[in-house]
Amino acid sequence: MVRLCRVCSNELPIAQFYRDRNQCTPCAREYRKKLLNDRHEQLQATGQATCITCGVVKSSKEFGLRSLNRCKSCNYAYKENWSNTWWSSAIERGHALCRKCNEDKPIESFALGRGARRRMCIRCYRSEQVKKYGITVEDEERMLLENNGCCAICRQPEGSGSRTNSKYGTLSVDHCHKTNAVRGLLCGSCNTLIGIANDSPEILESAANYLRNQACA
Repeated sequence: MVRLCRVCSNELPIAQFYRDRNQCTPCAREYRKKLLNDRHEQLQATGQATCITCGVVKSSKEFGLRSLNRCKSCNYAYKENWSNTWWSSAIERGHALCRKCNEDKPIESFALGRGARRRMCIRCYRSEQVKKYGITVEDEERMLLENNGCCAICRQPEGSGSRTNSKYGTLSVDHCHKTNAVRGLLCGSCNTLIGIANDSPEILESAANYLRNQACA
C-alpha cells in the first residue's frame, strides 16, 4: 500500500510515513526541525513561553530541548498517556508494529519499559543499545552463547528474577569506560557491583577477603 505525502507530493509505501500522519518521515523531520528552531529562537529572545497544554507562561528553563511546546512536566504526562494508550491497544490486538523494522510482531516480542522504548521489538531495541559499543546484535548473541546464556560473573542465567536488566529483560553489555572496549555480558546486579567498585580489581579482591575473614559462624 502507498500513501501520498501532502508536503513533497510523492507516493510512498506506508512504512515510510511518520506514524499515522500524511507526511513522509523525511518531511516530518524537517517540519519538526524548523518548528523546534523557531521555538528555540523565541525562548532565547523572550526567556519565556506559554505551554500549549497547561496554558501557563513559564521560563525557558521549564522547557526541554526537544519538546519546546510543552513544559517538562506536561510533556512527561503527555508521553506517558500516549504510551499507555498505544500499549493498551497493542495488548488488545495481541500484536503491534515495530517502529524500526516495521514488522508486525506479538507483544511478547517488544521491549519492556515505557515511552518510545515500548514501540520497538526487543531485537531492534537491543540493536540500538549495543550500537554505541561498536558491536551488533549478532555479536551480543554470540557472547551470550559462549556464556551459556549466563552472567559472566555470577553465572546466573539470563532473565533470572532481579538479576535481569529490568530495562529490556536481557543481560547488560559491560565495557571499559576508558577505552569503550566491550568486556562481556553481565546481569544488572553484577554490572552495578563493578561500577560501584570503579572497575578496580584491588577493591573487589579486598571486599572478597573481607567477607572471607568476617564470615558468619
